[in-house]
Amino acid sequence: MKSKVLLGIASLSLMMAACDSLSVDKSAKSISANSSDDQKFAYMLGAQFGLQNFKMIPLQMGEEIDEDVVVQAIMDSYKANKDTNFKLQISVDSLRRVGFDYNSNARTRMEGIRPDSATVASFNGDQSKFRAYMDSAMKALPVKKAPLPKKEAGEKGPPSQEGSREARR
Repeated sequence: MKSKVLLGIASLSLMMAACDSLSVDKSAKSISANSSDDQKFAYMLGAQFGLQNFKMIPLQMGEEIDEDVVVQAIMDSYKANKDTNFKLQISVDSLRRVGFDYNSNARTRMEGIRPDSATVASFNGDQSKFRAYMDSAMKALPVKKAPLPKKEAGEKGPPSQEGSREARR
């Protein structure tokens, strides 16, 4: 689990570094087979980061991630990288503490679905069966919904932290 968090942080750092080599445009970029390798690499990093954050982490943590807050954190990190006077909205110590707490919660969540020794023995050492079992058990666990992103909710201001996606649809 710790390695996944570190991978996410490393991916974000690489993504931001790759973005430095590209022109910053506020409009959506269209990436195709004809795009430059730099653009494809930056897109690959963003896709990996997005898939990790919006698919796997909710299953591991038990709650979806607020898309607007993720985007704000990326923008803030980019600004902080460019301007040493710019500070993140939350201190590094607080971020570290929250990361540790969520990592502990995820570990407890995963330990709760670990198969017993008889079930593991029935897999006869087949790691694909073990992985399929864990994936199925993880997907069966509840996941708390995140607020709708501003673009989906049609909101002009900051997203409300109350309610879930289900309640807002």
